Amino acid sequence: MFNHLFQKLTSVVRNYHNFRLQLNIDGLPIFKSSGLQFWPILGMLQEYSRKPVLIALYCGNSKPQSLSEYLKDLVCELKSLSTGFVVNGKTFFLTVCSVICDAPARAFIKGIKSHNGYSGCDKCVQSGIYINNRMTFPELNARVRTDVSFSNAEDEDHHVQPSPFCETSIAMVSGFPHDYMHLVCLGVVRRLLDLWMGTCGKLNYRISSRQVSFISGKLLALRSYIPSEFARRPRALDERLRWKATELKQVYQNFMLLSVSIYILASPTYCLLLNDFANTLLRSFVKHFGELYGQGFLVYNIHGLTHLSDDVKVHGHLDLISGFPFENYLKKIKRMVRKPSSPLQQVIRRISELDSTSLKDEETWNTHKKLKMLHSDGPVPQGFTGAVSQFKELSIDEFVINTAERDRCVKMKNKILLVQNIIVFEGEVYIVCKEYRHIAKFFDYPIDSTELGICFVSDLSPNLMSLKLDTNVQKCV
Repeated sequence: MFNHLFQKLTSVVRNYHNFRLQLNIDGLPIFKSSGLQFWPILGMLQEYSRKPVLIALYCGNSKPQSLSEYLKDLVCELKSLSTGFVVNGKTFFLTVCSVICDAPARAFIKGIKSHNGYSGCDKCVQSGIYINNRMTFPELNARVRTDVSFSNAEDEDHHVQPSPFCETSIAMVSGFPHDYMHLVCLGVVRRLLDLWMGTCGKLNYRISSRQVSFISGKLLALRSYIPSEFARRPRALDERLRWKATELKQVYQNFMLLSVSIYILASPTYCLLLNDFANTLLRSFVKHFGELYGQGFLVYNIHGLTHLSDDVKVHGHLDLISGFPFENYLKKIKRMVRKPSSPLQQVIRRISELDSTSLKDEETWNTHKKLKMLHSDGPVPQGFTGAVSQFKELSIDEFVINTAERDRCVKMKNKILLVQNIIVFEGEVYIVCKEYRHIAKFFDYPIDSTELGICFVSDLSPNLMSLKLDTNVQKCV
């Protein structure tokens, strides 16, 4: 199945002239017993849409056998749209800014050696070393690959077959950034947990069952304080094999070099400002990782951390090049299949019913505010006379402020506040709150946490205050 990109673009050409398209390609098992799987191609317009759309969908008992046949229609249309297309007398252009894949899909789409091959790193030129049945990449300063060197196939051992994407304007090295959902959350963090608690780690760095129980208790105690924007709340460590990427994303704080560097690279504020510092931290992490756990664990995911900051320099912070929105959409596609027979047709019908092929205005990045849960039980500070409307919840873009425990801590006007009420007075929204009067650093290695806006607060003032809603309000945990 192939849905034409042109049909999707015509609904938004009124406001945009140059489109930056992000593609996602990955395999998706449908029914484990049957062996059937999808290979969808998803797209998302940067700076316009937060919801992916389905461009193409392959269904079979294995991944597509012919790469050229699989990508033929997409490549043909990308080449046509990149040279310009005319709608209502105006010319528009489409550029693919990035392609998001996990390691196996990236190797398949680019026509290169797999991540467990000797020339498997698609960011630098180094020959891997096979240790304890694992392919490792211990070198930290290997010569980097470039878009030009890839096009010229200078490293013959790296290439398996020509990729149809080479016929387009897609940058075959810089245009394929590492996805930190797979690389860090499901890769590095899961590996750390296995080393600390599994049977593959050495006894000198494995934690005891008592320590596991203690940490699990702390994680479970945090459940009521985790904001609603997190897809999942903490679970006990003995359930770690069932943890999803969003849960593993929260655990990396235990290892500070990794934690701080990923925090910096995931931050729109710090990702470029402190990019070189984050790169230094990640390289130190990889070096120390090999010394602590053994060179045999310096596999593709661990090595990939050394290239993460370069991807951020090209594409922006990590959440702009992550697989999270695409994984959420893949889950929806899988749910559209209700029986083993004719899975492709089922998805086509469901998508047609939901009209998900069109880009709606509500998917834009426009700021909006929604007030919910009208009530009348206060508190309302003195000074507000006349008609005052009270609400328990305020939605701003993609986060929620609520008077409930998990969603009531915010930062506004350089103050850390605990929300007590949300009121509307004379058409303006006010936050009724109490201020934390003591702010201290949360950690000091490898950097003072307050320099990153991470702090420990205490001493909540008993006095109510009201602040007009600021456009720079931030949600806190």
